This record gives sequence, C-alpha cells and structure tokens, in this order.
Amino acid sequence: MTQQLTLDATLSQTNKQVSADMGGEVAMLNIETGNYYHLNETGTRVWELLETPQRGVDLCDRLVTEFDIDRETCEEEVLKHLQQLLRNEMVEVAA
Repeated sequence: MTQQLTLDATLSQTNKQVSADMGGEVAMLNIETGNYYHLNETGTRVWELLETPQRGVDLCDRLVTEFDIDRETCEEEVLKHLQQLLRNEMVEVAA
C-alpha cells in the first residue's frame, strides 16, 4: 500500500499496533505483521502527537518549538518519518 503523502495530510495511529514507552523512547509492534519498530526521542514525540489526528504541517509547527531544528529540515524529516510509518501500517490517513 503506497500512498503519496504530503504535510497537509491528517494522520493518526492505527489500531494495528501496540506501543510502549521505553524510558523516553517508544517500541512498537505491528500486531498483524509481527514487525517491531523503535523510535528515537524525536520520533517518539511525533508518535505521541499522533495519538490524536494531526496534519504533518501542524506536527512541524510543534516540533520546531520543542527541538533545535529549522523548519525546512523538520518538514523533510517529518515527511520521511510519516511515509515510513504509513508504509509499515502504523499510522493511517484520516478520511
């Protein structure tokens, strides 16, 4: 399942996963595929924010205030991260 994703898309966590906080970082398991994922501090923050539907652009608004990152780099990295989460069925695009 490959979708073209933009930062205007609204995404949220799927119900196909379980996740746990591992001391400030998140470990996730896709319960359908059995694939395991680990997120660093920034990825963990994105994951926390995706507990409720969020647009990628809104994630970047938040992250540039919380982390030492410029807007352009944030947008590039967040888009790559969201595409990977979508590809691995950990997030879904809201209707």
